[in-house]
Amino acid sequence: LTNASAADYFVNDNSTTNDIFCTAIGNNANNGTSASTPKATLTAVWNTYGPAGTNVISSGDNIYIDAGLYFQTDANLVLSVNGISIIGAGSDFTIFDNNQSSVDANKWATITGDNITISDVYLTGYNYGFGGANVIAINGALNLTFNNVMINENKPGGGSSSVVITGASTVTFNGGGSNCNPGSVSVAGGGVNIEGNGNVVSFNNYTLSANEKDYQGGSGLYILGNNTTLVTITNSIFSNNINGSNEGGGARFIADG
Repeated sequence: LTNASAADYFVNDNSTTNDIFCTAIGNNANNGTSASTPKATLTAVWNTYGPAGTNVISSGDNIYIDAGLYFQTDANLVLSVNGISIIGAGSDFTIFDNNQSSVDANKWATITGDNITISDVYLTGYNYGFGGANVIAINGALNLTFNNVMINENKPGGGSSSVVITGASTVTFNGGGSNCNPGSVSVAGGGVNIEGNGNVVSFNNYTLSANEKDYQGGSGLYILGNNTTLVTITNSIFSNNINGSNEGGGARFIADG
């Protein structure tokens, strides 16, 4: 079933090069509700129409983010609305670069809503410590899907990877990867952490490479749970992951699950 009242929202940078969704450059003074009037940032769409704004974004809605470099424009989003899709123009073209713009406090998003799909974006330059995720924190989100999302070159956090999955979430990664997220002394970089009971996660054609941790095992993939923690890996690549912790497991560390 589809939502007959589903709405589309549009985001574009200051160029139409390689664009596939929009016919004009982005401006946050625009309403963001048509291809000819895109806003300039995802944050502007979310703040205007999301829970903190008019709260009209609802299940079935799509947010299209056209090709471009979104440089230090979007951080610490809270994606809590069920059934939405965030769709880029391809991970080679729609690039969110936070450029390490905070000392230790910026991730791209915390995701708690169900049935959310995120596709075709590239996330780089984020950093979040104090035990949180560097880029994406997923907590209790059901039927969350990532399609061709690349998560590269993000600073380490305090004991976590670039993606941290908790709260009995169900998550599927199709294509893309979490690569080259380096560690440093007493902190953890790394690819993906799955922490806690009841998380069900699938990786299909996913790449975890050149990730590094000096604290905590599993530089590519860390799993901690019980017999309700289920992880399926299909046609995926682990390569050149380096671990300097006592736990080890450069590619994968399975504490339980």
